[in-house]
Amino acid sequence: LEEDGIFIIINEFFPFISLESFITNYETSPSQKLFITKILINIVSYLQNNNITHGDFNLSNLLINPEDLEI
Repeated sequence: LEEDGIFIIINEFFPFISLESFITNYETSPSQKLFITKILINIVSYLQNNNITHGDFNLSNLLINPEDLEI
């Protein structure tokens, strides 16, 4: 969706929380931390390889499902 030269992405509701909230409120094992780190590296790599710029890439803008660690 584009409005006044600004692109807006609208997603259906899903029960994810910010990665920042997840890190703050959930205990994670070293293997879970490694798993999340690998996913984040893949995300950054995908964005870079496809010349996609995200103006505010940070932990509060990344969503994670605490049940299965889907980001």
